[in-house]
Amino acid sequence: QLSQNSQASSPTITHSEFRSNSAGSGGAIYNHGLEGSSSPALVNTIFYANSANTGGAVYNNGSDGDSSPSFRQVTFAANSAMTGGALYLLEAGSPQLTNTLLWGNTASAGGAQLYLAAGAASPQPAIQFSIVQGGESGSNRAAAPIAALSTRH
Repeated sequence: QLSQNSQASSPTITHSEFRSNSAGSGGAIYNHGLEGSSSPALVNTIFYANSANTGGAVYNNGSDGDSSPSFRQVTFAANSAMTGGALYLLEAGSPQLTNTLLWGNTASAGGAQLYLAAGAASPQPAIQFSIVQGGESGSNRAAAPIAALSTRH
């Protein structure tokens, strides 16, 4: 698990895989903009089979600061939590998901793919050109992803 990312830290994580991690919140990443700005950028990354009570893969907390993570070409699959199987967003600034796949995640109490915690500062995340199981509006698909099989060796 990436330890608590807080205050003025906005790392860029590319070409990575977070697999089979577990924690109380944020099975792979716990991000908090506590009294500062903490907005990591994740690019071409896989979150697979992570688990937590909240935020099976990622727990993002924007209270008492700014936290606006961006996810580009990221896959969230087989993650699990009580709430927010893949992502748990609490008072997040402006999270962005682009060309991202959220599929096959589970949450026993709600938000299998994405959970937006109630709060005065909880805007909807910007989700574009993504596949989200259960659906999202706009330029997104709710249909199952199709992987092409090649006969070439």
